[in-house]
Amino acid sequence: MDFSNSWRDAGPSKNYINPSFKGKFGVIAPFSKDFCKSCNRLRITARGDLSYVYLEILE
Repeated sequence: MDFSNSWRDAGPSKNYINPSFKGKFGVIAPFSKDFCKSCNRLRITARGDLSYVYLEILE
């Protein structure tokens, strides 16, 4: 799998492309490189809760 710098519009993710497959995916590592300081994303947990910070659930 190749790291791709050409797919940069996904914010803080590291993006990967596998030439053998269609599509691409990005991984956001929340506990490295001061991710939370600049995070502007919402997250939906597996239970369906909305979170604006990785460790805090909105009610």
